[in-house]
Amino acid sequence: MHKHNNKWYALVMEINEKKLGLDGDRIIDVLNAKCGPLLIGSLRLKPDFFPAHHMNKDKWISIAMDGSVPAAEIKKLVELSYQLTHN
Repeated sequence: MHKHNNKWYALVMEINEKKLGLDGDRIIDVLNAKCGPLLIGSLRLKPDFFPAHHMNKDKWISIAMDGSVPAAEIKKLVELSYQLTHN
C-alpha cells in the first residue's frame, strides 16, 4: 500500500480454486495487481491469469503464485500496478 495515499497496488490472497473458475478444491495463493484494460484482456488469454478476485475486474488481474508465472513477469506487473496507483 502506498503510504501517501493509502491505495493498494498489490495484494496476495489465499483463494479456493472454484472461486477462480477452476475445477479443483485446493486453496491457492494469488496476487492481485492493477493493469490497463488492454493488458488485462491479453493476460486473461494466458494460463494462470484470472479475473481479479474481490477487485474491479476491468482494472485488476489475479495471478497464480504457484511458480507457473515467471517471477520477472510478476515483477513487471507489480511495478506497473505501483505506477498506476501512485497518484
